[in-house]
Amino acid sequence: MTNTNRKTRALSVENLENRQLMAADFASAGIQGNTLIVNGTNNRDDIQILQVSPTIIQVRNLGRVVGDFSNSAISNVQVNLNAGNDRITMNLNQKSLDQVYINMGSGSNDTAVLRFGNVNTLVTDAKASLGSYVEMRGTVNAKAFVDYGSDPGADTFLAYSSSIASLEVKMGGGKDLCSLRNTSVSSASINLGSGNDTFINDSSNVDSGTIDGGDGGNTWRGAKFGRGVRARNF
Repeated sequence: MTNTNRKTRALSVENLENRQLMAADFASAGIQGNTLIVNGTNNRDDIQILQVSPTIIQVRNLGRVVGDFSNSAISNVQVNLNAGNDRITMNLNQKSLDQVYINMGSGSNDTAVLRFGNVNTLVTDAKASLGSYVEMRGTVNAKAFVDYGSDPGADTFLAYSSSIASLEVKMGGGKDLCSLRNTSVSSASINLGSGNDTFINDSSNVDSGTIDGGDGGNTWRGAKFGRGVRARNF
C-alpha cells in the first residue's frame, strides 16, 4: 500500500560561485560577477590562490582554507593585502584570465609571487608598500604594469619564463633590482628611479622601448638589447 501522507524533502544544491567564507583571522574571499576578490587583514597575511583541481580554485590564508570557488566562474582576480607584512602566492598555471589586480597594501617587505597561464592585463600596485618583491611567470597578452611608488625601500621585480606584450615598471628611491630571465617583451618602459639600482638581462629579449636606471650609480648585467631599446643612466 502506498503511503500518500509521506512528506517529500527537497534537495538543495549549494551555489559555489556565490559562497563567501570567513577564516579565523578574518581574511575573506568571494566572487562578484566574474571577479574573485580576496581581502587580507591588517596583520601579517600569507594568502595562496591555488587551482587544487580542474574545477576548483581554493583561497587560503596562513594555511587555513578561506573558500573554494568554481574555476569556470572566474575571469578576473583582485587581491587587497591591506596593512601588515604580507605575502600573496597565486599559482594558476593552467588558468587564462582577463585581468589580475594586486594591491600590496601599506606594509613593508611585501611579496607577490604570481604564476598564471596567460592574462590580458596585470596590474600590481605597490606604491604604499615599503620594499616590495614582485615575481611573475606567464603570458601577458596586453599590458603588465608594476608601480612601486617613490618609497626609499629596496624593491625587486623579476619576470621569468614570460612573454609580455607591453611591460611598464616604475620603481622607487631605494636600491632596486629589475631582472628579466628567459623572458620576451615586445615593448618596455622601465624606470628604476633614484638610488644605486641594478638591471639584469638573463637570456631575455626586449624589442623596443626604454630602460632608465634613473639617478644614482646604476649597474647593467647581461647583454644589451637591440637598436629599438634605449638604455639610459647605466
